[in-house]
Amino acid sequence: MADRLARAAMRLRWPGTILRERAFSPTRPRGPAMQPRDVLEGWEELKEALSLTQGGAVFFVVADDKGDARMKERLRREGWELVEEEIEVGLDPSSGRPTYRMPEYDALQRRLAGCRGVVLWLRLKGVEAAGHEGLFADRSVTPEASEELARLARQVLQGINLSREPLAELGVPIVFSLTEDGLRSFATWAADMFATRTLIIWGG
Repeated sequence: MADRLARAAMRLRWPGTILRERAFSPTRPRGPAMQPRDVLEGWEELKEALSLTQGGAVFFVVADDKGDARMKERLRREGWELVEEEIEVGLDPSSGRPTYRMPEYDALQRRLAGCRGVVLWLRLKGVEAAGHEGLFADRSVTPEASEELARLARQVLQGINLSREPLAELGVPIVFSLTEDGLRSFATWAADMFATRTLIIWGG
């Protein structure tokens, strides 16, 4: 799988492909200083990369909720069809207990069967907790709940990692949209999936 994406990256010849984008480190400080010089910025680059992609490829868009919405809206205006799903780790609004939700693979497979020119857009929320047990440790969340959120976030990311081959078999480009901290957690706890990336794009 990694070899096939590497060959695809060579055909694309993007400076931010997996062949040259080696500067990223999940342990770097947050902020502009951690952004590798070869990482492409902006939705135009994603749009062009998608237009050159045949079959499956893995992209990462680093953006907050507003940046994620802007990126998707611009792609739709350019004629791209997006199949959107959310993968979320957080507190259940009714019980206040840690929980998570993920789309079912079989449902995705049925939804994408025979589709061409479609992008699977997966918005990841709360996975930042995987590397930060204290991230949710405020007055409204107990230390136990914070630890459970961290455990669930790691479990979700490891599940994504183990699903990399079935996801590739969907045969469509996949965009993982997440925050900067989420990207760091993803690189740590879903390292094999992260290694198959074609591009990382900062979307604002």
